[in-house]
Amino acid sequence: MNTTKKTSKLFVAIAGAQLAGFALTAPARAAEPDAAAQAEAEMIKMVGFVPSFAKAFPRSALPGIWEEVKGFELNKNTALDGKTKDLIGVAIAAQMPSRLTLWSYAKCGRASGATEAQIQEAVMLSAMSRHWSTFFNGMQLDETKFRAALGKLRENITKAMASGAKPPATGSSPDRRPIGRLAGGRRSRVRVTPPARGESAAGPRCPVRRYRDRRSS
Repeated sequence: MNTTKKTSKLFVAIAGAQLAGFALTAPARAAEPDAAAQAEAEMIKMVGFVPSFAKAFPRSALPGIWEEVKGFELNKNTALDGKTKDLIGVAIAAQMPSRLTLWSYAKCGRASGATEAQIQEAVMLSAMSRHWSTFFNGMQLDETKFRAALGKLRENITKAMASGAKPPATGSSPDRRPIGRLAGGRRSRVRVTPPARGESAAGPRCPVRRYRDRRSS
């Protein structure tokens, strides 16, 4: 009999806890659409519209994603400036690979002042990182010896640079013509033409960069 009473009390306690938990989470769930609508309203105010890819996010996730973009990527008060962030994004997107992400970061990078040479070098550094990573990992190098050798290499290079020694010749100058905008899914060389009236040499301004400029003013 006592066992039956204890079991009944246990069930009642569990049910009560579940109801209390539901009562606590229900207001939060009800507030989610309002938070998403507020995020969309901020997007419209700051960049003029709600991008189609933003509409593809779950409503419950949209406010957090917008805060992440607004608070870091579009924030001019971070340690990295906008152009550096965009060049890092170019390098990572080239490695992933993601054609749409690469196009986006390259476009915004140009709007932030990145030159074609800087975009090319970001991609090159990305490729070199993958190249050396493949070799080091594939050869299963001893980590202790590798760290010691690289540390000594870096130290010697620093000393050489401090002494004013000239770097070794690199041969002919690299091709600085712009990389094609991936038109038709293919990379191609394009002819450099003067910018149209009212348009900078970096091309049309990226909408999110306009928002970054507004926040700093």
